[in-house]
Order: sequence, then C-alpha cells, then structure tokens
Amino acid sequence: MDPQGELYTALYGDLKRLAHGRLRQLPGGGLNTTALVHESFLRLDGRELHFSHEGQFLAYAAKVMRSVLVDLAREQGAERRGSGLAPLTLATEALLHIAQEPPLL
Repeated sequence: MDPQGELYTALYGDLKRLAHGRLRQLPGGGLNTTALVHESFLRLDGRELHFSHEGQFLAYAAKVMRSVLVDLAREQGAERRGSGLAPLTLATEALLHIAQEPPLL
C-alpha cells in the first residue's frame, strides 16, 4: 500500500469526522459521509504527494473534500439549468404564417 493509502487507513475515523462536518455545512448535497471520504480517496490515489505530518494530510484531504462537494454542486446546478437537453431554436417564419391564417369558425 502506498503512503497515502496507509494514512487514509490510519486516519479513517478522523476523515469521516471531517467529512461529516463538511456535509453538515451543505445539507442535501447528495453524498453521505462514507461516500465523501471514498471519493476524496479516489481523487488522491496515485498522486505523488508527501506530507511531513498527519495534520498536513488532513488539511489537504479537507481541501479535496471541498472540491468534491463544489463539483457536485456545479453538476446539480447544471442539471437544474437543463444540462443535456437539446437547444430549441424557434423559427419566427412559422409564427408569421400562423398569424396570417384566417381563424376557423
């Protein structure tokens, strides 16, 4: 196991408390505490980072957790604004044609 994986294992309880605090600031975020800890681990996994003490690691993990939550909020905001929907172009020529037709009685 790499050094970060060992730190995650050793500090898992601290990371969960940290994640719980972050999620309390953002209710209804769509993630639970465990999911936030695991997502932050996936973002850190494989990077060559060196920490002189556990406090540095926890501070960096807190920043990663914040970036996970920011990305999630942006994604949810994009969904509310119609992300993935095809843009609709209105043809005004069709509206002019309809306006010129006599009404049906």
